[in-house]
Amino acid sequence: MAGYQSYDTRLESLVMAQRTEWDAAVSSLTDDKRQLLARVLHADPSQAASIRYERQHTGFERIITVTPADVSRILPS
Repeated sequence: MAGYQSYDTRLESLVMAQRTEWDAAVSSLTDDKRQLLARVLHADPSQAASIRYERQHTGFERIITVTPADVSRILPS
C-alpha cells in the first residue's frame, strides 16, 4: 500500500469519504481551529503534509493527518 501514501489525482477522483486525524503535536488546538484546518485541507488535499488513501468497497477514503507544518502554513501566527 505504499502507493497510497501521497497525494494522487487519480485516487482523488475515487474518494467517497474523508477523515481528519491530528498529530499529537497539535492536540492543543481549539475546536474552531480544528474545523478550519480540516475544511481547508480537504478543500485542497494536495497541500496536506500527510495524506493517505484507504481502499473502501465503493472507492477510497482520504485520510489527512494535520501536522504542525500544516498549522503554521494555514493559521496566522
